[in-house]
Amino acid sequence: LNQNFILSASFFKGDTAFKPRDLEFRATGVWNINFLHAEENGVVNVDVRQGVSRTRDFASMEELFLEYHFGDLSPNYDFISTRLGIQSFVSDFRGFVFIDNQLGARVFGNLGSNRQQFNAAYFRPFEKDTNSGLNRIFDTRDQNVAIVNYFFQDFLTLGYTVQGSVQYLHDGGGGHVDNNGFVVRPAIVGTPQTHTIDSVYLGITSDGHIGPLNINQAFYQVLGRDTRNPIAGKAQDLNAQMGALELSMDFDWLRPKFTFFWASGDDKPLDGRGRGFDSIIDN
Repeated sequence: LNQNFILSASFFKGDTAFKPRDLEFRATGVWNINFLHAEENGVVNVDVRQGVSRTRDFASMEELFLEYHFGDLSPNYDFISTRLGIQSFVSDFRGFVFIDNQLGARVFGNLGSNRQQFNAAYFRPFEKDTNSGLNRIFDTRDQNVAIVNYFFQDFLTLGYTVQGSVQYLHDGGGGHVDNNGFVVRPAIVGTPQTHTIDSVYLGITSDGHIGPLNINQAFYQVLGRDTRNPIAGKAQDLNAQMGALELSMDFDWLRPKFTFFWASGDDKPLDGRGRGFDSIIDN
């Protein structure tokens, strides 16, 4: 059983019917209560004396940001703005690599009468509460995320949007034991020692339609380095890929859909190259 209660407030200045607001402050608080019952000990807590049932609650801020409108770039209200604080962000159409509410700074806007949009963002992620998944807002982890993306609408044909992105992750690892006593980092596999990952995600994604065919596509190439992979027991150079494709077509009230997803694995986990794909945020 898992239940969230949400309270949100927003204050803004400006005429927003045709142009971006000049200034906005938004706060969203969440209180979570959850209950778990298992059939054996050692599931709800590492201490078997805690039994087979657990009730927890947790409160957090999932949004707490200030947005400021720097100015307009054209008579059609192409603009550039910034947003500072805890904010939601999705790095591509489906959030394959990064989708979360995190502490960060973001500059964004559009060009070409809103046919093109851009984002440049930096995030310093929070640790997450173990049972609710909400932010522990006074506890950041040794992780830095930087993302730049660019959207181009009506690319080659009307109704088809293409996005290119570069996403960088520095994960200092460190150690972490969750609220139920289980070791989260470093992973208890192979040689569990702290290690650092530096990786770059190069992505091309799309969403829209070409004629009657609806298309949603994504491909990512990941390059980087892991200072000590726990399974290999040594440093590895990262070289991994992910691909996704969804095709559909409308026939009156019927929409048949074909979906394909692929991520590279590692058939030689003990060598010096890491081929298994992983996202930045596991949401």
